[in-house]
Amino acid sequence: MAASDPRENHALFQERWNARDVDGLIDLYEEGAVYVASAEQNLVGHEEIRAMLEEMTALGIENRLELLHLTVNGDLALERTRWTMQFPGEDGQPAPQSGSSTVVLRRQPDGSWRMIIDDPGLA
Repeated sequence: MAASDPRENHALFQERWNARDVDGLIDLYEEGAVYVASAEQNLVGHEEIRAMLEEMTALGIENRLELLHLTVNGDLALERTRWTMQFPGEDGQPAPQSGSSTVVLRRQPDGSWRMIIDDPGLA
């Protein structure tokens, strides 16, 4: 189920990520959504985004998201969040990393909100 309010998106993403619920994560995206994987690569659509999410969630990395700002204009919303994750370090020990992400959501015909652009700020 997608967010019924755009202010819920980050919490739903965090919950589903930490539960390794890739199907639930994919439900947060529109079919033709874009995920900014790097400065040189965008993943487009559920199939490409799913492959990345399966790889990332399989690493068992916990993700914490904090909503910094949300702007809603009609059927569009711009979300800024701060994320914190523990990535495996070169020595095998957890290496904390944090950054900020930008997400654009669109209200769907059923009133739910889904991501159309997800830029985790890794590029």
